[in-house]
Amino acid sequence: SKTAHNRDMRKAPAPRLAPGPVNLPSLKKEYGGIDPDLLIVPKGQAVWGGKKEVADDTTTAAAAKAAAERSRTAARAEEARNAAEAAKVAEEEAARAVEELASRAAAARERASKIAREAAERD
Repeated sequence: SKTAHNRDMRKAPAPRLAPGPVNLPSLKKEYGGIDPDLLIVPKGQAVWGGKKEVADDTTTAAAAKAAAERSRTAARAEEARNAAEAAKVAEEEAARAVEELASRAAAARERASKIAREAAERD
């Protein structure tokens, strides 16, 4: 009886089991595969069944905004092309100026050398 009592004391108590999962259908299944958070028509914009003028105004405004953005982008691209062309022309002019100065420096050295030789011959 003592050994039976000791055996019972050594047994760990059975762990309590958590309740099983609740059967909740997924939102995807509940909404037929469509995301319920997806906004088909933006809030505060034209709505289905709303006034047609509002939709046209919104579309016209969006088209005008897009055209203005394209125009600004084209203008910036043209400015960049013009700046690149101006830089290329300036670089070519600088290269020609360097060549001319190098030529003039060589001629000046040659004249100085000639004057030095003539002075040495006179002395």
